[in-house]
Amino acid sequence: MPKEAFSFSEFYVFWKKYIDILNKQGDKVLVSILNSSEPVLKDGLVQLTYPNKMMLEEVKKHQTYILNYLREKLHNYEISFQLILNESDEKKYAYTPQEKYAKLREINPMIDELRKKLHLDL
Repeated sequence: MPKEAFSFSEFYVFWKKYIDILNKQGDKVLVSILNSSEPVLKDGLVQLTYPNKMMLEEVKKHQTYILNYLREKLHNYEISFQLILNESDEKKYAYTPQEKYAKLREINPMIDELRKKLHLDL
């Protein structure tokens, strides 16, 4: 099997094209997960870091298809993934309305005053 050298920019073009293909197929969840982690390329090893196990497992489930696409397009069949779980990154994501509000309040503390003036509840 071929093992041609490639640059990060070449890799990134096909990475984004694959995400576009998934988007056109309607796989919005996987598109969102793949877009949430910036890939890091080290000697044919693609490192992807995710904040929770659900995201990591979803990528694992689809990694064969993703790798086959990348290997074919880049003419390098030694590309592989290194999936990393970094639960300390999970705080970056706000899931519930209360978490979203807390995140907005961190960005702009005046939002609390606005909420009180408008008599809004969470």
